Amino acid sequence: MASEEGSALTLGQVRICVDTGRIVEETAGIDVQPIVETLHQQPDLGNLLASIHNSPGGLLDWPTPSVLPTPLRCQHGRAVDVGQEVAVIPLDETYEGTFPFAPHTFDGCGFVQHYVDEGPRDAEPLLLLHGEPTWGYLYRHMIGPLSENHRVVVPDHMGFGKSETPQDREYTLQTHTENLVALAEHLDLTDITFFGQDWGGPIATAFTVRHPERVKRLVYANSLAGYGRIADEYATPIAQSRWFTWIGGGLESGRTADVLLNLGSTVLSVMKITGFTNSAAVDDTWIRAYSDPFPDRASAIGGLEFPLDAYLGRIGEYVLAGAEGVPDLVSKPAILLEGMEDGAIPPDRAIADFQALWPDAPVVELPGVGHYCQEDAPDALVAHVKDFLQANP
Repeated sequence: MASEEGSALTLGQVRICVDTGRIVEETAGIDVQPIVETLHQQPDLGNLLASIHNSPGGLLDWPTPSVLPTPLRCQHGRAVDVGQEVAVIPLDETYEGTFPFAPHTFDGCGFVQHYVDEGPRDAEPLLLLHGEPTWGYLYRHMIGPLSENHRVVVPDHMGFGKSETPQDREYTLQTHTENLVALAEHLDLTDITFFGQDWGGPIATAFTVRHPERVKRLVYANSLAGYGRIADEYATPIAQSRWFTWIGGGLESGRTADVLLNLGSTVLSVMKITGFTNSAAVDDTWIRAYSDPFPDRASAIGGLEFPLDAYLGRIGEYVLAGAEGVPDLVSKPAILLEGMEDGAIPPDRAIADFQALWPDAPVVELPGVGHYCQEDAPDALVAHVKDFLQANP
């Protein structure tokens, strides 16, 4: 377990200088769980997991940086002490220029929602939707090239990214969809092309079956439309994915809640479980961008409730209520871009679900690409989206 020796904190087989965050001594192949437990008491070491070599359980395989970045921050007045300092991340934080897009906000749903809005205002809009546990930063490599000829809007869902995390709201498919509808109405968006990854797909679906008049095309990427109704004998049950197996295996013990409520420390390991393959993309700035939205347990409630909404079946009633809109959904041109190393949604399940709804629509399999296809193969995604838009004017 953990102990303090002078100015160093010993975590399993890793010793970290408490004052500087520097690794004093480390050994590969450590047990992650004691570190997670220690992080609950040591939030100022928030990015520790990002610095540790691959564990036997396969949670991490990041190269060890020489200095651990500190993720502590606040959003919209929620402050966290860092020694004698208070870290505040403004809406215009660019993460060393890697996210150079002007911030916009909308508060029509009772919280401050951040979104990016790039490209010509009179062009057809592309809505790029992230999922768990990311935010608009996931699309940083795609926004520029896609906004050359389209209006690109990238919202951060409630509880994620630069958006606020109200403590009195439900973090469900229904709530996130209703928030998105309100934003689209506020911006007067029509002829929308959705790009939905992870939860972005079900949100795009729920939006479309209820407001088909605003939607023109659908791009699913490592996601589910959700109405394919594929029997388990024909495709891998989603409950058997690495991600949902991990969620279910830790519910009773409290491990799932502990890890997901400490995403400021564990976000990289969570992304690895769900299928992140591009380790070369990871540096201190990358780590900070993905851990910053979760400085404390209260800020991470969306990261816990999002997957539980699906795992516990809480989405069922809302999904069934939208079923009458499925004919409108399948009337839209659609494409599936599928990273074949997905640990959250079995690729055969995603493909079967999509083809049950759009049997003649294109399915692009991306070998070696994981669940976060925007990180693993952004250039390929941009090319396929542009081709799809051209083929479906």
